[in-house]
Amino acid sequence: MAPGIPMPPQPILIRWGTWLSAAIYYCENYQLIKSIVMEFDKEDAVAIENAQKLLNDTNLELNLTFIKANYGNLPKYITTLETSGLSLTNSINIIAQVQNEIGTDNGSIGISIKKKLEAVIEKKLGFKTMKHISNILERKATSRNNTIPEELTADDMAYMKFAPMTSVDVERSFSRYKTTLADNRRRFTFENIKQHLII
Repeated sequence: MAPGIPMPPQPILIRWGTWLSAAIYYCENYQLIKSIVMEFDKEDAVAIENAQKLLNDTNLELNLTFIKANYGNLPKYITTLETSGLSLTNSINIIAQVQNEIGTDNGSIGISIKKKLEAVIEKKLGFKTMKHISNILERKATSRNNTIPEELTADDMAYMKFAPMTSVDVERSFSRYKTTLADNRRRFTFENIKQHLII
């Protein structure tokens, strides 16, 4: 019935972008998916009955439209921020773009989301430091601001040109290291572990 559309995305609990991508997918293919699910016999499974009830709720389609219209670009920005080797200046510009786009929805939900984003950014003292360092690297700042710690030298700041704004690289390395001591690894010698970590 729907040969032209890809399989639905599988959201990952701890990755917000995947939930937004799923909402966007269902917004774009809502009527087609609804027509397919309504063809199923609800007596076959409770999941089918629940899905049909959800798809008959008119608010679902409206909510998906709202999410795509106001937050449809967020998954793209999140993925870009997670890219290895992204310059500090580009990262700061992406975050500024997100702040501008999130501020366009003036409804109660939009205002609360905007306030939440501002509160999170305000709490991150390191973000102010990185923003000022980015300005120095772009030659937009003419003085050393008091947000930059005294222990950071000019040489240190020069090396921050590609400083990551997310912890994704670290988390990926943790995932890789987890496999080193998995239950099925029982014959690792110390020398092999050493070489594995180097690789």
